[in-house]
Amino acid sequence: MDDRRRSARTSTAEIPTAFRDVFRRAAYRAQGRIEPGELEAYFDVLGMLDPYELERAAITFARHSKFMPTPAEWHASVLRYRSRRCPKCNGLGMIVVRYYSDEPFDVAICDCKHGGHFRDEGGEAFIRQRLCLGPKNRVALLEDFGDQP
Repeated sequence: MDDRRRSARTSTAEIPTAFRDVFRRAAYRAQGRIEPGELEAYFDVLGMLDPYELERAAITFARHSKFMPTPAEWHASVLRYRSRRCPKCNGLGMIVVRYYSDEPFDVAICDCKHGGHFRDEGGEAFIRQRLCLGPKNRVALLEDFGDQP
């Protein structure tokens, strides 16, 4: 690689920690190691995408393939994931319910397939632990909240 391309590349210090963590997990799942310059090359293509979406796409690839996806395959997978997101919860499976009064916020488990993970496997205890919720915060199914804004 000539000096012009090398200087245009992103240095490792400029790559956000969240992206590094997602990439490291995906690379070790697929190939067990990270080649020199691989992190920077993937960040040049995928750096503007949400780390949560990248993680979801990496998990999908790990289930269906034993190879590390190319940056183009990973990007296409994120775009497919975005098109299948639930409009209520934005693909997260949970919705934060905030009140205009002084009451603490609550968490509603969405009725989409993403929320099905929390309904079937996670449950209230998992959500409370993951979000560090206190006893005043209510965790319930979306249907239990009714037509609140």
